[in-house]
Amino acid sequence: MLGSRFGGHAEYVCIPQDGAITAKPRNMTFTDAVTLVFGGTTAHAFFSRTAIKLGSTVLVNGASGAVCTAAVQLAKQISARVTGVCSGANRELVTALGADRVIDYTTEDFLLEGQTYDVIMDCVGNASFERAAACLTPGGALLLVVSDLRGLPLAAWHTRRSGSRVVAGNIDSTADALAHPVDLAESGLFLAVIDWTYDLTDIALAHRFVEAGHKKGNVILCVAGG
Repeated sequence: MLGSRFGGHAEYVCIPQDGAITAKPRNMTFTDAVTLVFGGTTAHAFFSRTAIKLGSTVLVNGASGAVCTAAVQLAKQISARVTGVCSGANRELVTALGADRVIDYTTEDFLLEGQTYDVIMDCVGNASFERAAACLTPGGALLLVVSDLRGLPLAAWHTRRSGSRVVAGNIDSTADALAHPVDLAESGLFLAVIDWTYDLTDIALAHRFVEAGHKKGNVILCVAGG
């Protein structure tokens, strides 16, 4: 993950020796292991900014996507009580990853159900603080993995004014953050979720598939001969 420098679709890239690099899980192929790099590190980085612990109530909005399939699994490893929001077609997948409860967004709006959560992770972009504040427990955290430009500066403002923690913006990719899901994967506690695999030469097709907004987990690019 190269963060705001982009360039991650290149066949080769140079990174610092002390950058976000670690050994591949021995029990995973490279195709499976690469799912840890984006979803795993992003979910871990956002969770690390909260006080999530055993018994915390966590809602993951967009639970069948790349970051949130990782988030469901990471939250369950902390023994949190996880609610996943996804389409009914993905209920079985999200439950298999560890969700205690699944809300079908096509039939129910979690923002209107009257439940509160210690942590809400939004990977869809429809749970701004203005809409989701009533769904947070006192002192709870709203993790805006997807946010518009207005939401980025407002996150700190809402944190200061509300008593809740609102997190948005880029995350730092570090070796420690990458090592955490790798350790879980080596212990058999983190599963790779892959919807489709494309050759790097088909990058345009891969983007069209992702941008349609209905993928499950990750879409993988394979370098020729890799």
